[in-house]
Amino acid sequence: MVLSSLVIFGCKSAGGQQQCLRNYISELKDTPEYNSIRSAARDTVAHWATLNIKNFYGINRTKWEIDSAIFFNEDKNKALLLLLKVDTVSTAKLDYVQLMAAEKKEGMWYFYVQTLNSIIYDRGRYNKGRPFTFEELAQNARYELIEGGYYDKWSCNVNYAYVDDWFDNPLSDYHRFFLQNQRAKTPNKTYKLATPPYSRDVSGKLK
Repeated sequence: MVLSSLVIFGCKSAGGQQQCLRNYISELKDTPEYNSIRSAARDTVAHWATLNIKNFYGINRTKWEIDSAIFFNEDKNKALLLLLKVDTVSTAKLDYVQLMAAEKKEGMWYFYVQTLNSIIYDRGRYNKGRPFTFEELAQNARYELIEGGYYDKWSCNVNYAYVDDWFDNPLSDYHRFFLQNQRAKTPNKTYKLATPPYSRDVSGKLK
């Protein structure tokens, strides 16, 4: 998905919802659920990069991080995350945010990216040719999810069904099929199809 316009946060509703999200993140930061999912996401992305998986094999030429905003459902067993990527190649013209979905099964976090959108940020068009910062990428990508329906209109009431609805599609099946195709292209590689490359239980212990 190519970003059509950068967000200008002049609207009180948009700014208020962004502040509600920041407050929510602050409340979550010391919880086991938050620390577990974010650490597991980092480990998974790093491992996918070593396997030369499509959309991840070039990530080592970028600066990247998992955004601090985690969009949980009510039971905190499903979530949406934002992978922020700033290209470090001198001739680069684009930066990216990859949407990731996460699902907890039997205490383990599973991550999916297949069929999920990437937001593309054109430096020349929107940032005078300069690389975007993580903060800029995060602010605008968060806005996309807020506007998409994470909060009820004109309020800071979380619409948890918004997260659950992403999982109406068989994300795990899409992801397994995607990894199977990757294995077929590079048969000398080993891909874990039933489990994520790395995950952590809710205590943060690496499995």
